[in-house]
Amino acid sequence: TVSASADLSRISEFVEIAINGTIVHRAFGSLGVDCAVPPIVESFVVSPVLFNLLVDGGDATIDMLPSNGLDPGLCANTSIALSISYATIPLGADCNENGFPDPCDLSSGVATDCNLNAVPDECETDADGDGVADDCDACLDSDLSESVEIDGCPTGVHNGLLADGCTMNDLLANCSLNAHNHGQFTSCVARLANEWRRNGLLSGKAVGGLARCAAASNQSRPSKRSSPDGPHGRR
Repeated sequence: TVSASADLSRISEFVEIAINGTIVHRAFGSLGVDCAVPPIVESFVVSPVLFNLLVDGGDATIDMLPSNGLDPGLCANTSIALSISYATIPLGADCNENGFPDPCDLSSGVATDCNLNAVPDECETDADGDGVADDCDACLDSDLSESVEIDGCPTGVHNGLLADGCTMNDLLANCSLNAHNHGQFTSCVARLANEWRRNGLLSGKAVGGLARCAAASNQSRPSKRSSPDGPHGRR
């Protein structure tokens, strides 16, 4: 709310209000009178979105800028005042304790909210500790090993965490679980490796490392049995 007693009777005589250098309102351009007693009053609203954009987590400097046509010596007691009221969010709504209210973290993108319940994901239950809230985690018991090995064969690949909460090791384990033979297993590994490469997660060398270890593994191979009469059976 702006209140003023000044040279304000003409359309060309007004006061602009700026927040951190950006003008957000022009006051008294059509409502003013000269040397009003009591001072004339005008109220306006700055939206929360615009205010937060201009302040950007820092301080707000508010300037009252008179137009060029305003004569500060016309009135014996020229004055202008600004009062501000604003809604606040309780500091208790800061589950990650970073000093900023949770709604601010979410609106600014500092925090994510995959299930859209207005609670930052980092404050939700995360049973396997992979940083993905259980409500949005496709693998609730992820293999968080540092690297990818297939049957003890080092692939040279970092065990990356994917957007759905599964790791590369989780999906490779599914290949072994669902394959009916070794060929299906190696095809599944190749499909995943090529997909990860297309998404920029693996290099060509890393794809080769996965293929090499998958081919050499015993995953989904039938177990070998010895004939009671030797490796060639009865004669």
